[in-house]
Amino acid sequence: MNVLLIARRPRPSRKRLFLLFASLALLPCAASAGQLTLLAISEAPVPAGDALYEGFHGPMVNARGEVAVRLTLYNEDWVPRSRNALYLWRNGEPEELFRSDLFDPPFGILSIRSSAAGGDRIAFNDQGSIFAVASITADLAPGVTFPTGIFRFPAQPVPVRGPLLGETVPGGGATFSGWSDPRMNNVGQIAVRSNNRVTSFESYGSIDRVEPDGSVTRLAVNGMEVPGTDAVFHNVLGNGAINTHGQIAFLASMKFGEDENLTYGVLLADDDGVRLILRAGDPIPDGNGVFGNSAPHFHILSLDDHGRVAVRGWVEGFGIRRDVNVLTDGETGHVLVRNGDSIPHGGGTFANIGTLRINGNGLAVFADGHPSHLYFATASGIRRVMTSGMPMPGGGLLDGWVTGVPRHIAINDRGQTAFITRVSFPRPEGQFGFDRRLMLLFRDEFGTLHELIREGAEIAGSFVAEIFFSEIGDSFSNRGRGSGLGEAGHVTFRVTLDDEREAIFLWTPPGVRGLAQVAGTGCAEAGWCALPWFGEFYQDRRWVWHDVHGWQLFGGDDGEGLYFYDFELSAWLWTSEEWFPIYHVGAPVEAWVAYDLGSEAGSRRFFRYDTGEWIGADGFGE
Repeated sequence: MNVLLIARRPRPSRKRLFLLFASLALLPCAASAGQLTLLAISEAPVPAGDALYEGFHGPMVNARGEVAVRLTLYNEDWVPRSRNALYLWRNGEPEELFRSDLFDPPFGILSIRSSAAGGDRIAFNDQGSIFAVASITADLAPGVTFPTGIFRFPAQPVPVRGPLLGETVPGGGATFSGWSDPRMNNVGQIAVRSNNRVTSFESYGSIDRVEPDGSVTRLAVNGMEVPGTDAVFHNVLGNGAINTHGQIAFLASMKFGEDENLTYGVLLADDDGVRLILRAGDPIPDGNGVFGNSAPHFHILSLDDHGRVAVRGWVEGFGIRRDVNVLTDGETGHVLVRNGDSIPHGGGTFANIGTLRINGNGLAVFADGHPSHLYFATASGIRRVMTSGMPMPGGGLLDGWVTGVPRHIAINDRGQTAFITRVSFPRPEGQFGFDRRLMLLFRDEFGTLHELIREGAEIAGSFVAEIFFSEIGDSFSNRGRGSGLGEAGHVTFRVTLDDEREAIFLWTPPGVRGLAQVAGTGCAEAGWCALPWFGEFYQDRRWVWHDVHGWQLFGGDDGEGLYFYDFELSAWLWTSEEWFPIYHVGAPVEAWVAYDLGSEAGSRRFFRYDTGEWIGADGFGE
């Protein structure tokens, strides 16, 4: 008899094995652990002691647990009283990277730009690189008269600069006049939609990639022929995504042949050129209708590390409008979810599917309102992971009758999620209805929920009035894209208090330690090390080389086992000294396997408990 062995929380123990039936829904676990650290709060002094914190904008965290944030400082003696600054927190300690009006020559005087120059955003990756669009009030070179450019921090002795406003674009004939929708991947490449000025009355858009050395690779331009079609780009719209390999997915309007009507589509660009992935009028992958061409066309783009694009469109052909989320690489496509489809294992139909987020492995997460549920989706199907009415870790029930929650959902490559939702409490006897409060939750890859903070919590003599969590980076790029959820499970967020102060926090999941600490104090941060049961390995920070398993990414230690991202399997693995050579393979596979210790590099074998079969590394994608 073939069975799948799985352990419930706490971590697997051979004395606590349960038979998992395929129809069994994931049971919520009410647990709350980890460490919540207050990083900074309004009116507190900065480390230099010459100013006070004023406000904070979209803190982001990387796999190291470092937090980058754009913020404002104030001093009553300054004119004006407020100044922009960029800060980086390492191990809970703040480092000021730059402050407006306080940057040494030869780089001039900088301040981070607002929406006029490409959005009130920065981007942050796992290597500690920070992207910003900044203003310069001193020329960097003769003839540079425009004050704004693209910069990457930190870099010594000065930031690495990309293009500046007024500089000639690649190929000539125009100058840069602005940027929008910047996204950065884990190797420091920046995807951006550039505005290019030919004359005072003529300009055009382009999709560019700013390389780590500051040079620009031009990938698509208005008026350019769309390869493999009889169309030309009318307007590259941006809203793009960039993955670890430097591929960029973006939206564009196109003109086909003599047709004066615009057709909207999704495209993928890389060093080999541009491909049309999807366009309005194409059939839905399952054949039920075609993609509509009227606003909002396609939107909410995501891109995984295999070149697959997840995008939201709408379906023509049913007499009513139906939103649909699909996953496609241009050759094969899958419907992930669509309004009107039946809800698996729960009855009813999807009526209000929300924003779709996808990680580097192709695992998507989305919410459906009325009642509120949270789902995972892959090309193989949909699985519900949270449902309205379930108990919350800190008390109360998930509120199922509030539009738009769960919201601000982020997902990392381990399948961990963080999101804002609403909890309800019955009012005292004799009072009608419920009290409802927003809360920020973290769900680990095993289904354990951690409540990080909720409205009304007491902070520094005041109470939490609003919670802000930045998920946008995880929507548009992969690994190190700069959001409130990091690859090792750290979460950073901002709150406003009843007294109008603001504060930023970092939540560290339980038991996050480095592999050197796990292996013993005799191991350096970089170099060869060994675990008696795992064997010898070479480590460089989070990167691990094993003679049989090859390069792996160390994802942390939960106190009972270790997480590794296996690039050959394209999945996160969990094991421990007690369980090895048995592994749990995470999303999207979700299986328990036994590794054949006699395997050699390039020909590893695994026994899957759910199928009762021996497979190679390539068998996990089937």
